[in-house]
Amino acid sequence: MRRWLWIPVILLFGLAACGRSTPAPVTPPSPSPTPTPTSHLVFALTPTIGARLILSTPEPSEPLPTPAPSSAPRRIDRTFNILVLGADKRSSSAKVWRTDTIMLVMVDEEHQEVAVVSIPRDMYVSIPGYGKQRINVVDYLGESGTVKVEGGGPALLKKVFWENFQVRVDRFVRLDLPGFAKIIDILGGVDVEITCPHTVEFEKQYYHFKKGKQHLTGQELMAYIRARKETNDIDRARRQQRAILAMRDRARALNLLPRLPALYSAMRESVQTDLSLAEMLRLARMAMDIPPERVHGRVIGYPLVRGTVTRYGEAVLVPDLPAIRKVIEKAFEDPPLLDATKEGIACEEE
Repeated sequence: MRRWLWIPVILLFGLAACGRSTPAPVTPPSPSPTPTPTSHLVFALTPTIGARLILSTPEPSEPLPTPAPSSAPRRIDRTFNILVLGADKRSSSAKVWRTDTIMLVMVDEEHQEVAVVSIPRDMYVSIPGYGKQRINVVDYLGESGTVKVEGGGPALLKKVFWENFQVRVDRFVRLDLPGFAKIIDILGGVDVEITCPHTVEFEKQYYHFKKGKQHLTGQELMAYIRARKETNDIDRARRQQRAILAMRDRARALNLLPRLPALYSAMRESVQTDLSLAEMLRLARMAMDIPPERVHGRVIGYPLVRGTVTRYGEAVLVPDLPAIRKVIEKAFEDPPLLDATKEGIACEEE
């Protein structure tokens, strides 16, 4: 039975999990070994120390100031927090990759609410044992052995989130984005609300998206959520959140039973997680019932970040960490995800 649980978890906006019934202690991630994954949907990533490096030399980072302890309890210290990662891997044998999608999903079971915070991939963060670099290379650094950490890339990302944002990450879900397109096609495509008309080039093809609700295939959705040249990294994060909500809506409207074998096959090749069987069961229940207005969304953008160029010529986003920490703490006060993701850049006439 366990293998089928990922279907509602992934598709019904279950990229969140339900909250714990007791408050979790607010402590930084420890160096203890990561619990052995109990999901069937786990694949091993081969260390690639000898692979062609796509990173520039990291800039040394100074120790981040530790925030003064607060006597006021934070809601996010009682939620179950999952890091959702979309890996930019062109094939299952890819030796070098970056993380295109980074979402922190916080689930409050007591109040039946979910908050999703998207982190732009170009955010310049302090990486323990390495220095400063874009956050989209952290997973690769941990998996390749460039930074030695028990638990690989997800464990390193958990440390990065604690050190930079002062938020505990309990579990992770990593999706191979090209495999993501297969899942969309098995669902028969999804309906996405396009806020701005634009034309994008993706994998040597051009795609034109009209304003309004559009039915997109897997490849079209990939072009829509990954295009950055015509807009920016922050607007792309908004589109990714809209796509996740569209997947959930599509899955809820379908009879998934005839599609389960194909869905499981696609997910088995494309998903890795450290969620346990019990956690997936709770996820599936909540994912079926939570109304859209109780799923809050936020994309970290300007003025919480500012653009700059490093000494190596890389365009990065420097975060205002104290302000971002406050935003994450208050994520459940944000508008519903669908409303929040409409706050994109002004449309340009084509």
